[in-house]
Amino acid sequence: MKKILLALILIVSVEAKPKYDWYVGIGYVGGDGEQTQDRPSGTTVVPHDVSGADIKLGVIFATNNRFEFSWSSVDAETTNSKATFDGKEADWIFTTNLNNKDSLFLPFFVAGVGSYEYSTTTVGLNGFSMQAGVGVLINLDLEVEISYKNRLIFWEEYSNINLSENMQITYVGVKYKF
Repeated sequence: MKKILLALILIVSVEAKPKYDWYVGIGYVGGDGEQTQDRPSGTTVVPHDVSGADIKLGVIFATNNRFEFSWSSVDAETTNSKATFDGKEADWIFTTNLNNKDSLFLPFFVAGVGSYEYSTTTVGLNGFSMQAGVGVLINLDLEVEISYKNRLIFWEEYSNINLSENMQITYVGVKYKF
């Protein structure tokens, strides 16, 4: 009897509505980057322009911090070539307005990791990414995000060459909360 009573108390004390919200979003990235090519004969750094787009799915916790998954496609373009990196990222977003989801402006810090693929007709590489940045969320009917990130991608070794990407990107996107 005590176990049944304890179970009923636990069921009644659990809140019916969870303390988090969900969102989906789309956005555009643009900026600069450079690829570092470490070979036994020396190091070459190739600068490039960066542009791309992503889609996001995220959760907003009661503390107003967020966790989001994003799927992105990024183009890195030099004067001679263009490469496309397709990736998946998981980011923690730490807002400075804790517990205040109704604030018009929500400054934040972001940190995360990801996985990227780079393929051409002759080569296919996988890479691990780390990203960190700052930004602001503008709470309108749709949530608007403006942020700056530094993204590092470390590619697997290819033909005795260690490749890495370092990108400084500006992000502008919108999110629909539900």
